[in-house]
Amino acid sequence: MKRLVLLICLYALSFTPGFAQGHSDRAAIATVLMKTFDRPEARLVVEPVIVEGDIAIAGWLQEGRGGRALMRRKGHHWIIALCAGEALRHEHGLRQVGLEAAAAKRLAAAIAKAESALPKSTVAQFDSFEGTIVMDEHGNHPPVHGHGAAHSQHAQHIQHGQHAAPAEAQHAHEGAAQHSHHNRFDDAARWSKTFDDPQRDAWQMPRELLTVLALKPGDIVADLGAGTGYLAARLAHHVPQGKVFAADLSKDMVAFLAKRAKENSISNLIAVQASETSPNLPEKVDVAVLLDVYHHIGGRIAYFKNLAPSLKPGARVAVIDFRPESPVGAPKHMRLPVSKVDEEMQAAGYERIASHDFLPRQYFLVYRLK
Repeated sequence: MKRLVLLICLYALSFTPGFAQGHSDRAAIATVLMKTFDRPEARLVVEPVIVEGDIAIAGWLQEGRGGRALMRRKGHHWIIALCAGEALRHEHGLRQVGLEAAAAKRLAAAIAKAESALPKSTVAQFDSFEGTIVMDEHGNHPPVHGHGAAHSQHAQHIQHGQHAAPAEAQHAHEGAAQHSHHNRFDDAARWSKTFDDPQRDAWQMPRELLTVLALKPGDIVADLGAGTGYLAARLAHHVPQGKVFAADLSKDMVAFLAKRAKENSISNLIAVQASETSPNLPEKVDVAVLLDVYHHIGGRIAYFKNLAPSLKPGARVAVIDFRPESPVGAPKHMRLPVSKVDEEMQAAGYERIASHDFLPRQYFLVYRLK
């Protein structure tokens, strides 16, 4: 009799709009993740799925690893926005990835409630995913929140082949730490959807960044590791009588930058093909900026020694990169503390002349030659 009553209650509840919608959303989200990442040799387990309006967080386990996926509703479908770890269960971390304060608070509370029923070891696996991997609408992942191209060869293979499983994506970004800065990858137009996403402005704060740089109209500026031109295009508008050399190692990125400059009539934006040891700037600059690039450079001391001849007397070098304690950003093992950046820049012949703390995820350090 009790079983019959329970079945009747569940049957009635399934026709309640809120229950039906929630169940449908959770099932749809699990299906998207399974279709995208599940492999016969690497089975994916998706549970729990917590939905808050048009945003959801799904915990996942695969090959002894784990993490959380942030999902967004797009029309009648759900898409994978990004994969991360501990940051996606705290209110602060959810706000960092674009949620409004009230929604972040509700979602964090719902996640805590759902995950409290899981073994502590499972929650620890969800937390263990390092950094934040942004996905495009097809389930592919570009470089981790970087300004330009920074990928291991394994990650490049994933881009051009099938979807990378979350565990594979984590491996790829771990491998990136062993490579010098700006390993090449193709399809810059596709990655532009992520690098130039308007939502990035909320945490990158480009207007404030440019104000602090205090550029003069005739300054010559270098954007080192310019990627698709998120910062370079803005720099060019701030130096109407000057020039911006947008340097990148990726040939596809350089071609994209040149096309962007032409199509948008930004005549003072010049794309430059860099090498792994030098940005190859065609003339000396007043300011050089590295946005989310410093931690990807291999042989940094030698690199900045090579940069010195391309700097005008009194030129500034701005290093903007992820803080080690930031809840989102590059994988934690790739991040560098300010003390390490200072040590390396001093060894290369530079001294720090300023620092700014207004960016929520990054430090902002300014150097010049001694």
